[in-house]
Amino acid sequence: MAGAAAVAGLEVFAVQPVRIAYAPEVAEAMGRRRLAALDALHRDALLAEAVDAVEETVRRLTARGLVELDAREHKALVRDLTVAFCAGRTAGG
Repeated sequence: MAGAAAVAGLEVFAVQPVRIAYAPEVAEAMGRRRLAALDALHRDALLAEAVDAVEETVRRLTARGLVELDAREHKALVRDLTVAFCAGRTAGG
């Protein structure tokens, strides 16, 4: 590029790319990968919110004396609430 400009009497001091174009199949693969990464981040955020909500719910239920749970019941309640919160988040948006 600089050589062609020199022939025309121009001197090139700096060059900045304005646009990068990829082959269609490369651009498509990059787009799929970007969407997959965003989807994974979204799922992680939803799961973290659900786990926090479950933890708070179980803590409040037991602190108020509304339920008394042994270890097995505690695990079952946590599992069921996690499923319920996750299903509610994905179904409701």
